[in-house]
Order: sequence, then C-alpha cells, then structure tokens
Amino acid sequence: MTGRLRQADRIIRTLKDEHVDYTEYADYDDACRQLAHWLEVEYMTERIHSALGYLTPAEFEAVCLSAPDSLLDPA
Repeated sequence: MTGRLRQADRIIRTLKDEHVDYTEYADYDDACRQLAHWLEVEYMTERIHSALGYLTPAEFEAVCLSAPDSLLDPA
C-alpha cells in the first residue's frame, strides 16, 4: 500500500471510529453537513496528531506557512 493510500485509509477509519459509528443522520444533506463539520472543526482544529508533533493539522499548517525552512532543518 502506498503512503497516500495508507493515509486515506487511516483518515477513513478515524472518521468511522470517532464520528460515523456514533452519529445518526436525518438525510443525505444532514450527513454531508455533519461530516463537513467533523472534518473542518473537530479533525482539523481540535484533534492533535502524534505524526504532526502533537499539533492539530491547522496548527501544523500555520507553522509550515510561517517558517517553512524550519521543517527542513532538524537541528
């Protein structure tokens, strides 16, 4: 399995484990709204990731944009 496929598989598993398995949807539009909220708010701004140095994806993105060279220099 390639890296990107592995990442996609992992986020789908996390989505199911942390949201889909515990949520009821009124209809397709409700499911889309709730899934978008989970991804944009809970996953991106509230859920820390060990692979990102225990930052949220939003925090990690901000670090990357503010100091992209610091990610290349391990010292």
